Amino acid sequence: MAGQSMCLPAPTTGRATPVVTTQPPSLVDSFTATLDHRFDDAFSVRNISRYSTYALDRFNTLPGGTTDPVTLTVGRTRSFILRDESSWFNQTDLTYKNALGGFKQEWLHRKVH
Repeated sequence: MAGQSMCLPAPTTGRATPVVTTQPPSLVDSFTATLDHRFDDAFSVRNISRYSTYALDRFNTLPGGTTDPVTLTVGRTRSFILRDESSWFNQTDLTYKNALGGFKQEWLHRKVH
């Protein structure tokens, strides 16, 4: 993400002073694999696996501290957040199709890890 700019009033002159902040990019990488297998017309299995990583690096500026309505100033706090996370997801579906009493049925058994 490119730098963002905003204007804040200067405490002594009241003129707008540009403040430029630069945010590092957020990154998400993921990989998904799907396996479908049909044993016959009635029975099948499907497995989906996913691995992902997530990086969120942020510089935050928030209002805080002393606020002075006469000089139009606001105190600010700064923080830096580094989040690096990863996750695994796996789902297995077993499907069985049949007819019972003249009605077509499809049975699903799902296991999520």
